[in-house]
Amino acid sequence: MTALSSSELIQSIRTEPYVSKKMSWNFLALSCLLAVMITSQQSSAQSSTLRKASPPTPATVAGYDKAHCVSVPTNIRVCKGLSDSGDALLLEKNGTRIGTWPGVASLGETSDFEVLQGDLDNDGKPELIVSNHDSTSNGMGVNIYTISIFDAEALINFVPPLTFSVEEYGSSGTFVTHGSHVNILSTRWQWASDPRGRRGTGLYLMGQWWRYVKGELVLTTDRMILARRFLQSFADERDETQYESTIPFKWLTGARAETLRIDPLLLEKRKSVTEGVITDVSSSSKNDHRVVTIEFKSDNASSVSFSYPHDFGDNVKGLTYVGDAKENRIFPSRYLPSSPERWLKGRRATVVTYKGGDEKILWLK
Repeated sequence: MTALSSSELIQSIRTEPYVSKKMSWNFLALSCLLAVMITSQQSSAQSSTLRKASPPTPATVAGYDKAHCVSVPTNIRVCKGLSDSGDALLLEKNGTRIGTWPGVASLGETSDFEVLQGDLDNDGKPELIVSNHDSTSNGMGVNIYTISIFDAEALINFVPPLTFSVEEYGSSGTFVTHGSHVNILSTRWQWASDPRGRRGTGLYLMGQWWRYVKGELVLTTDRMILARRFLQSFADERDETQYESTIPFKWLTGARAETLRIDPLLLEKRKSVTEGVITDVSSSSKNDHRVVTIEFKSDNASSVSFSYPHDFGDNVKGLTYVGDAKENRIFPSRYLPSSPERWLKGRRATVVTYKGGDEKILWLK
């Protein structure tokens, strides 16, 4: 017997002439159940799909000398502006500006960003994602992007977005659909030892999987760190594919990719360890990025103010990363949820300085 599709089965039930009333009700119930299942599957498939908006176009934005904008459904417009007072990303609704947040206009360029929409946490409400090109490094030409994620409520009553930075970016290679979920791949370049012990220390592109849940990033069930050593074969592939939307995921899969159980930073010797509690947190903008000042009181009663994120770990008052002590994982570079105060204030933590690169990490307990 040939198997019927769901739609064919429903159609056959509807057209069957020789069924009793009782059987008709049973078939009707089955029809409804199948219809719900199909609708659910379609909804699930739609919820896991991100839609990329049209590319930015030149626009006139009050208060900015140069700007590009992207319009998306629900009368939302995202703009990137350049002015003497500083670069910024802007959010407009129904023609009215509802909020701004820091955004780098590298070399005065305001068109190098993209906008995505999709339901990242499967709550039926699509998030708005803005991926801004901050800079490209000299030498290897590493593209650095800041990702901003707004939930649906933030588009009604503006609050700063969740933000983090990645080294290397692609719309479908940083945001990777897996079944009914969208996984987020944060990436950075890092010197590390060969996990298989065949070679000495080398340069690796490393990736960690996250999901967006209730305005924060949480680790996926796959806790392994993806890694690929920068050998000539990788250099050649990277040159050929660096502008494809499927990178960096494309680079971190296949026979040449490896996995790490622990971040190489954590294998460095510890220079100092200080236990304490975060007593206060305040937010500001500095150098086109969001920054928080963290008041940290150690268990020996001394207090110090830390700036995060800070790119220079040798600064005694600068934090390079924040980590989750329970999961033994470092959050993506420059990671900040929309409410850093709620995320950090009152939590016990350990500040660890590592000798290798003098990175200073705030480990949350």
